[in-house]
Amino acid sequence: MVHTSETVRLKFFIDLLMTKNHPVMLVGSSGCGKSALLNEKLSSLPEEYAVCNVPFNYYTTSELLQRVLEKPLEKKAGRNYAPPGNKKLVYFIDDINMPMVDQYGTVQPHTLIRQHLDYGHWYDRTKHTLKDIHNVQYVGAMNPTAGSFTINPRLQRHFSVFAVSFPSMESLNLIYSSLLDQHLKNPANKFNPTLIRMTEPLVQAALQLHQKVTFTFLPTATKFHYIFNLRDLTNIFQGLLFCTGETVKVPLELLRCWLHETQRVYGDRLLEDKDLEMLNKLQVDVTKKIFEVRRLGPCKI
Repeated sequence: MVHTSETVRLKFFIDLLMTKNHPVMLVGSSGCGKSALLNEKLSSLPEEYAVCNVPFNYYTTSELLQRVLEKPLEKKAGRNYAPPGNKKLVYFIDDINMPMVDQYGTVQPHTLIRQHLDYGHWYDRTKHTLKDIHNVQYVGAMNPTAGSFTINPRLQRHFSVFAVSFPSMESLNLIYSSLLDQHLKNPANKFNPTLIRMTEPLVQAALQLHQKVTFTFLPTATKFHYIFNLRDLTNIFQGLLFCTGETVKVPLELLRCWLHETQRVYGDRLLEDKDLEMLNKLQVDVTKKIFEVRRLGPCKI
């Protein structure tokens, strides 16, 4: 996780609210880093915390959800249930707005969570007796452009809601420059020192190409999967981080590796030959613009 000013702000409020046992929800479009931010926070919690991931999908029902929620709990005295020992349990609900909305406009899993947040209990489904649930709290994430678009206001009122926007170009530059620079400077990878100067232009080229691809290939009824976000950009750099000094020896080879990764990430999703040709044109345009005055090994691009 490479922190930016925006993620540091969000992390401060998440830390503050989770300490007070207050539910938190992050709202943002796909691939903007909601789950990554919360996972990073949850993985850094002290030992007295336990984490239970609760992924939602369209077919999640209240019965399925109750089974998942009860799995890490154990029975205490009477009708009380809590995590083992003196631990505190955090339920991380991803895609909280994905379950199906029934004909009455309600969502089963949301009603179960709301019942617990309102009254601190839910019911045993076989004995029809109350179960008081203690030492648990909720954090959630949702994408307002997918699923049921909204969640019940009576549930949402319990959560402190924060919007997660797509990082700015300055933030993206910082994130991917840090990743690539650290990889190229790592002595264990045995890179040629001349490759280090490739970090800045390569990140600029990647960001410019991503921006052009996003605005050029828009989703339609037949191309509904033409959605490019931060995950695609990360996949490109993830591919570059597999390079070592033995496989990439001159700057030109690193550039070719980046071009290959962009074809793999963007090109494999395109349906028509004309779209592939347009991608090739965008690649050539960006490469010429960024690298035309830079010396890359034995030739100029």
